[in-house]
Amino acid sequence: MPAFGEDAITADNLDSLLVYLSNPAAGGRGRPASGPPLPPPPGGVARFTAPLGSMFVAKNGLSAINPPWGQLTAYDLNKGTIVWQAPVGTVPALAAKGIKNTGNGQRLHRNGPAATAGGLIFIGTWADRTVRAYDKDTGKILWEKELEANPEGLAAVYETGGRQYVAFCASGIEPPENPAEQSMAFTPGKLEAQGYYVFALPKKK
Repeated sequence: MPAFGEDAITADNLDSLLVYLSNPAAGGRGRPASGPPLPPPPGGVARFTAPLGSMFVAKNGLSAINPPWGQLTAYDLNKGTIVWQAPVGTVPALAAKGIKNTGNGQRLHRNGPAATAGGLIFIGTWADRTVRAYDKDTGKILWEKELEANPEGLAAVYETGGRQYVAFCASGIEPPENPAEQSMAFTPGKLEAQGYYVFALPKKK
């Protein structure tokens, strides 16, 4: 299909794109066909759809792919190489069995790292209710703190009164009524514990 160049994706271009995706042999020309949904492919292979952000998980709630299920990656942009990688988070149920460094992708896409000029990277992980500080040069965990609620979003780093602070927003959820429905992949936070958690960094010497 020819590229659109610098043109915006107009209604006509979008129609062409839909035509191409449904039938590449058409070359992206014409109008998209309307009608009933496409039938299942030959052989009885099912088609799967899921909402944005969903993960392919097993019955126990864990990801169906091998760990780590979430990690930080530091790149050397001058060389185009990976400097270090570090798992982000743990699966509490697996950590209790001695299986660590798994990372945890549960809602990790809703969190993100915040870097400081002093060489720290702060990030919270929703699934294990923990906030951490990583060394930006090595990926080593320098500090971590488990909360009673699930941290979400980006940490806020700020200074006031000559002291630097880092703040995390954390939420709580209602636990399932049936314990059998509890996922191994996360530990629910307490509703009464949700709010903002603020930590002071060490004073400058």
